[in-house]
Parts: sequence; C-alpha cells; structure tokens
Amino acid sequence: MRRLAIAVAVLLISGCGGTVVHQEPAPAAPPPQQALQSPAQTQPGTGVGLSDKIIRNTAFPFPEAFGAYIRLVDGRYKGPITPGSVDDVQYAMTDWIGHGDLDGDGLEDAAVVIVKDPRGPAPQFTLWALINAGGVPDPRSSLLLGAGIQVGAPSISGGKIWVDAVRPDPQMTSGIPTKRIHEGYKLDAGRLEQTDPLLR
Repeated sequence: MRRLAIAVAVLLISGCGGTVVHQEPAPAAPPPQQALQSPAQTQPGTGVGLSDKIIRNTAFPFPEAFGAYIRLVDGRYKGPITPGSVDDVQYAMTDWIGHGDLDGDGLEDAAVVIVKDPRGPAPQFTLWALINAGGVPDPRSSLLLGAGIQVGAPSISGGKIWVDAVRPDPQMTSGIPTKRIHEGYKLDAGRLEQTDPLLR
C-alpha cells in the first residue's frame, strides 16, 4: 500500500501570461516566470520531459478564479483569488508527482494533486492532468477527488492516472475516512474522468 498523506503548506504566488493574480514571491523563491521557462529535463525514450521544478511553478486555471490563472510558487499559493478580492485562498501541491504518457504522443505528461484550504477542517483534493506542450506543462483538465479524505501519490500507467485514496465508508455514520480505494482516471476528449474504482 502506498503511503497516504494530507498536504499542508503556507502558499505563495506571482504572475503569468494572460489574466493572472499578481503577488510578489518571497525573496528566497526563484522568479516564477524564470522558473516556468527553465529548460525541461529530457527523459530517455519519452522526448522532452517535465521537470518537477517546472511543474511546481505552473499556473493553474482554478475554477474559483473564473478564468484567471494562478501560478504556484514551489507548489504553493496564498492570496486573493482575483484582483481586489478581500478573502484569501490557499492551495498546496502534494509532494508527489506522477510521470507518464497520458495522451499517447510519446511525451512524458504529469499528474498532480492540489489541496485547497489545506489548513481548514475539510481540505479539498483535486487531481490535475498536465499535458506536455514542448516541455511546458499544460493543465489540461482537473477533477475534484473530494474533501476530508486522504490521498496518496498519483502515478501514470497504461495511459491512466492511478491514485490511492481513503474515503468515508457510506455504510458508516462517523464520516471518518476508512475505506481504501485504488482509483483510475483518464483523459477522454480532453476531460479527466474516473474509470476504475477498485477496492483495496
């Protein structure tokens, strides 16, 4: 069984192209635009790969941003969801990144899990499929895994993303995550969909 964890982090952000929420990163963090444009690593047999550094500094079109892109800095963001917003939002990418081909083009794509409100009472876990666009990650699609659950490391095999999760058992009234599930997801016409809920 893969180890399971809930990511918690203090989050930061800076800008990217298009409509983006802007905030200066901490001095110790690399300039996000520079990080996004860093040379991608080459993976044997898969063409240009996606380095973890580039992935963790990617801009994501979070649904709450209404079309804006929010760039993570070292996998984290804390700030307004849109310019002028009074309330802050927090996102944290979990430590594990899955690598493999999701769209059959021979290039190494990636899968990540991002947690919204990681310090809250019920953190929300979202799975993202990142397609390799010439060494730059393209957050092609996402799917909400749920809130108040436990999620392990994503992996990519056979064109699918695999995630181990612990969810509340619907037959139990406590709502405590106790049911272990090995879940499969794939891109279908550019949309991420669940394909294989397998009990562990």
